[in-house]
Amino acid sequence: TGRLNSKAPNFQNQPADIRGMFIPRPGHVFVYGDWDALEMRLAAFISGDPELIKVFADYDAKRGPKPHIVNMAVIFGLPATKEAAEQNPGMYRAAKVFAYAVAYGAGDQTVFEQVREELPDMSWDAFQIAIGNYRRKYKVMFDYFKNCVKRGTQVGYLDSAILKRRVYFFERGYGDGNSPEASAMQNMPTQSGGADVVSLANRRIMKKVVAPMRKKLKKNEVLEQLAQVHDELLFEVPKRMAKKFAHGFETVAKECPAPGFESWYLPVEVKSADRWKPVQT
Repeated sequence: TGRLNSKAPNFQNQPADIRGMFIPRPGHVFVYGDWDALEMRLAAFISGDPELIKVFADYDAKRGPKPHIVNMAVIFGLPATKEAAEQNPGMYRAAKVFAYAVAYGAGDQTVFEQVREELPDMSWDAFQIAIGNYRRKYKVMFDYFKNCVKRGTQVGYLDSAILKRRVYFFERGYGDGNSPEASAMQNMPTQSGGADVVSLANRRIMKKVVAPMRKKLKKNEVLEQLAQVHDELLFEVPKRMAKKFAHGFETVAKECPAPGFESWYLPVEVKSADRWKPVQT
């Protein structure tokens, strides 16, 4: 999909307690930022699903609840309120599972198994009702993913949303929505689109923010990018420059990813800290 991966160690999937062991050199802080619900937003924009686009538009304009609360209400027939999410934490977490598992191309059986980790008592019949509710709400998105599998099978490849990087598929996938190849085809638009968004933003940040600020470094100071982990960028920055760098990071990262995509609003949350992530206790 164009996303980075690594091994020995697998730096892309370090748990939070391991990340919390990374600390900057004296006089520096870590500045890191990640995109808010990037895969879900891309699923909305790439598929053109008006229902999902409206969910994010209302949330961003502070007219509506968090998207996962909306999904919880749709899937389980609960009111779309913060109180309902707090009173039903398992259902709220399960709604997240639905959203991301579907975006990652998981089949029904896989989604069911993941949902059962949050709701152990859920039966297969109840799950079918729940995912049916989800599919009806976002019919345009589900139809788009289905057509991706059909098109990928027919021509043998799919192109990423922005950079048009071509990903080839060598097995027949259409007709079996639960096959690994079909899942990869369904997964490709959001994952590859995310890779496009982050890599393009990374280039802009290096050019517009990092390069000018490096000219103002003092002796023994560094301004370095340390990692790109999926939708997150990590920098080591002199403490005295952290606030200015974080502002520039957020401003540039939120810019339109490329001409023709001006309607895509992709917010980024940027933080600075003395550790990469809080140590879990």
